[in-house]
Amino acid sequence: MFIACIGCGGDPKRHRSFVIAYSPLICAPLFTDGDALSTQVRVGPGEGLKHASWVACDNLGNIRKSELTQLLGSLSWPKFAELDEAL
Repeated sequence: MFIACIGCGGDPKRHRSFVIAYSPLICAPLFTDGDALSTQVRVGPGEGLKHASWVACDNLGNIRKSELTQLLGSLSWPKFAELDEAL
């Protein structure tokens, strides 16, 4: 699992970070706020991010490989298991 940043059209943020959940590039967005729902996984500096965030597994989408702009980090096996459960 990789955490990457892409440029987003139609999103209020100029760039949004995503966890690449499946191939071909099915992604779950990261948000700074979360509600600790069963479909959300908390990630942060341990995964290479600057601050704590939430992976929103109930908001999956597809992106093109050409939209990826920067690799931000990766998930450990325990976080990968949490993500798998949330999905």
